[in-house]
Amino acid sequence: MDFYDNPVDELLARRVADRFVDDPELRGGHVTISVQNRVVILKGRVGSPELRAAAARQAWAIPGVFDVCNRLLPV
Repeated sequence: MDFYDNPVDELLARRVADRFVDDPELRGGHVTISVQNRVVILKGRVGSPELRAAAARQAWAIPGVFDVCNRLLPV
């Protein structure tokens, strides 16, 4: 996880990461989560296009997220 100057961004990143850990389908992916000005940025690889979409849905479900930039690649 990145280091944050903004405590809100840090909190959002932790909440997204917790959601991913709690989701058995997303837990095994290689995903980097960062947040800038309440915009969640997802990078890395997941197992399918469906998991890519699920990751974005999980990020959007966090209260306070302004936008999600989904750069995940399905493999």
